Amino acid sequence: MNLPKQPGGEVTRQELWEWIAMIAIIISWWPRLFLGWGHPIYLALIYFVEPVLLLIIFRRRLKRMNEGFDHSKSIIDATQKAREEAEKATQREMQNAKRKMQK
Repeated sequence: MNLPKQPGGEVTRQELWEWIAMIAIIISWWPRLFLGWGHPIYLALIYFVEPVLLLIIFRRRLKRMNEGFDHSKSIIDATQKAREEAEKATQREMQNAKRKMQK
């Protein structure tokens, strides 16, 4: 069964890797939280590397969100401009029709 794709609903490879990284980060905290395990290399990873990865993911998602907002704004502006032009054209047509009726 082929379901229709929603516009903008595709997951990019970058987003997939972000999800995998976030899941790995969550899972990597389990030994520390449940077992109290604290090997120095492991601690360096969870305290220094993981926050950097999360900040990178956050910045990328923030950038994509702002791009989406900009795209939405451009669509709204184009719609408003088209509406104004349509109203002007309608007014011109009404004025032309009035002139023809007066002749």
